Amino acid sequence: MPDLMEYIKVQWADIHHSRNQEWRVLVIIIGIFYALFKINPEYICLHVAITILGLFACGMGIYMSLVHWGLSSSKRLIIKACEEKLGIVAKFYQSPFPVHGLILLMYFFIASILLGWLIWLLLGKILISFITFFMCFLISFRICFIARRKIQKAVEEQTQVTFREIGDKQ
Repeated sequence: MPDLMEYIKVQWADIHHSRNQEWRVLVIIIGIFYALFKINPEYICLHVAITILGLFACGMGIYMSLVHWGLSSSKRLIIKACEEKLGIVAKFYQSPFPVHGLILLMYFFIASILLGWLIWLLLGKILISFITFFMCFLISFRICFIARRKIQKAVEEQTQVTFREIGDKQ
């Protein structure tokens, strides 16, 4: 059974490692925001390029967050099965909207801001950029709920946990 405890530790380490990757991408995006406010407003082309870089980073963050959400859900199912095998039965509070959903929503929020900013830079229309931001952010709520349902269904269907008994090796 000590091997099973070590396996649980490895699963939790994988979950934390993936979460750290997501926070690193958020730090990169914060750096992009910092660059946008530090650059002289006269350099519109540079602002546009940095904004596009920020949108690309948000897209990478969204993809990574979706992949990690599925990974984390699978790992938690495996951990739960291992705990049950060890005789540990614990029920924890499950929030209606998981942390991965909030991280994903944060990426969408930042991408919505950057898209609104880009439209304002290119067209000079603040109302159009505000409407774009608002619509993108509302759509992102729906995407997060769809993602949660699809990830949960896929994890339940694809994550199989079986234990085999290891006999004495001679």
